[in-house]
Amino acid sequence: MFENIGSKLKTLAKVLCWIGIGLSVVAAIVMFTAASYSNSGESYVVMGLITLIVGPLLSWVNSFVLYGFGELIDKTSSIERSVRDNSKSDTYVKDYSERIAKLNNLRSKNLITEDEYQKAIEKEEI
Repeated sequence: MFENIGSKLKTLAKVLCWIGIGLSVVAAIVMFTAASYSNSGESYVVMGLITLIVGPLLSWVNSFVLYGFGELIDKTSSIERSVRDNSKSDTYVKDYSERIAKLNNLRSKNLITEDEYQKAIEKEEI
């Protein structure tokens, strides 16, 4: 339910934008229709035109915030995955370097033979 929340927020932003645009158009049509049945029809026509122009524009602009937040979450999740993957890689390289250093130390103290050292190095290769 809460997996990939960034892409879900971006989809929600698109859906809400289209709903807002649709409702603005419907409201403008209702105002134009009301103008034909009213004595003060001119004011309904003006309000209908304003709703027809400003409503969709506001829906579109307001969707930027939600879409941008979803994009921010997507990018942050991507960065977090990258850092986590690099961290695992760095840990492996550090462990590898420490094992090689221990083998070198054992060889320098003549605690293992050259053949044992070479076999251990072969096992430890990245």
